Amino acid sequence: DLFSFHEIAPGAPFWHSKGMTVFRELERHARKVNDENEYQEISTPILVKKEVFQKSGHWDFYRDNMFWFTNPRDKKETLVVKPMNCPHHIEIFNRRPLSYREIPQRYANTTKVYRDEQTGELNGLSRVRSITQDDAHVFCRQSQVKEEFIKIWNVVDEFYKIFGFNLNIELSFRDLSSPEKYLGTPEMWNRAEAQLEEIALD
Repeated sequence: DLFSFHEIAPGAPFWHSKGMTVFRELERHARKVNDENEYQEISTPILVKKEVFQKSGHWDFYRDNMFWFTNPRDKKETLVVKPMNCPHHIEIFNRRPLSYREIPQRYANTTKVYRDEQTGELNGLSRVRSITQDDAHVFCRQSQVKEEFIKIWNVVDEFYKIFGFNLNIELSFRDLSSPEKYLGTPEMWNRAEAQLEEIALD
């Protein structure tokens, strides 16, 4: 009796009292881990203009999996129900110039996101339209990437070990035959993939 699904909201779980007890304990522990690892807890709006996703590049790649609509009061405004946190966190990071002493910036956000998964793809809690993410983004200098990655790995590894999960590394690289599917320059991708490979081999 943790949760149920109902026809009025396909793919969106209804959490019952017992389910929320588990949910709150997970959330409490996640916040404790985030605090211990110097993540700043933030909160961002559930509805934003589509322009933020156009600026980040998500609109071109993911709009078919987003819930979005024209504002009935302002036909020029298209609003998106939050499918991810990345652009929102970037907006906070870009709010003012930061000194190198303030880097890295680590943002954590436990929030609901909504994705327009196709009806035939919905499956229990593993494929849903409404999920709660304990999501984080780290903004750092190139010289800090390896150190920050290892810190993130340790946080995730520690968290999942509580539940008996052991993490394994699997690297996947971009498909060079479809460069139009990737944001950023080839140089950025080459550098990022090389760093990930170096970390994985260590």
